[in-house]
Amino acid sequence: MKTINFLFVTMLLSIYSMIQPTTAHAADGDMTFYSSSNYRGSKKSMNPGEYDNCSSWRYRSWKIDDGCCAEITYYKRSGGYGTKKFCGAVKDFYTSLRSIRGLKYGSTQGWRNVKSVKFYCDGDGDGTAHHKPNNNSGNRGNRGNTGNVNADKNLKLPTWYGLRDFKGNTQQYAPRRYNRFPVSWSHQSVIIPHGFEVRFDWYGAGNRKKNKVLKAGEYKDLYRLFRGWGFRNNGQAYWRDMIEVYIYKEGQGNPYGAPVKDEANAKYKVQFFGSQNFRGNKRSYEPNLYTRVRAWNGRSLIIPRGVKVKFNFYGAGNRKKHQTLAAGEYDNLYSVFNKWGFRSSSTNNFNPWADMFEVDIIKE
Repeated sequence: MKTINFLFVTMLLSIYSMIQPTTAHAADGDMTFYSSSNYRGSKKSMNPGEYDNCSSWRYRSWKIDDGCCAEITYYKRSGGYGTKKFCGAVKDFYTSLRSIRGLKYGSTQGWRNVKSVKFYCDGDGDGTAHHKPNNNSGNRGNRGNTGNVNADKNLKLPTWYGLRDFKGNTQQYAPRRYNRFPVSWSHQSVIIPHGFEVRFDWYGAGNRKKNKVLKAGEYKDLYRLFRGWGFRNNGQAYWRDMIEVYIYKEGQGNPYGAPVKDEANAKYKVQFFGSQNFRGNKRSYEPNLYTRVRAWNGRSLIIPRGVKVKFNFYGAGNRKKHQTLAAGEYDNLYSVFNKWGFRSSSTNNFNPWADMFEVDIIKE
């Protein structure tokens, strides 16, 4: 009997020694996954690396070290795959998935959408260059520093970083308005080089629209800035409140939404505005035939010289109709549309863009 007990104890010690390295690794704070949101429920520790066949996973939240990211490859509704990075801790994976458009099964299906996932830390990711700012700036931080910015002399565009302190994966955006995808952004720091400014428009408390402009400088903690601006949401949800990010060259931009007539006439692009009187989000379209226009919502319009716009739409009885607008400025498109006899004109829910099936922008 003593021999059997000795063998049993020896076997337990052997098993313990086998699992000990994994336990120690988790204690170092690498990656801990939880079965429920907000880091609750049963948990499991995992090592950095690539994992396939993730569609049956049930983890809802995880904690990983600063400087670590999870990059998922997901199935797209339109076919093929897409990728998305989540850096730092994730309180609710299913909620985070809402920032991805076109998931094959929708965010409520969670891991069913995921083909594979790669966990990595610091420079172990996809080889994207990381910015290592030098320390020659005496005024670095969450202030515009127009006197001594752009530590990396090669930066020619505003450069965004996935983590604070200019770490993580980088992304550069050319000067223009970004009003479709900022809700899916997750950048935590940015360097705006000389000659550029960035305007942020977002929803604050009570869904009131607010805006701020950042001038050239190094902003090592965007989330700290956002906290002081009064967003509708807190934490990593700041970007979900973003309406538009407008990157423009200093002195050449149009950050406040008012029409720049000379700029409009210099290009053969029409400009739709989301509100009357040339306010709200602006979108420009080159001469072309556009057939997916039901989601458009322009309420005012500038048509430059040498261009006309033909609207093809459904009228009463689903009859196809068309009207053409010549070059000019139309501060209330809905007032114009209301005279044309749209299908929804006789209803209590006038929605001309839902009745539109083509917009033909024609260069004369």
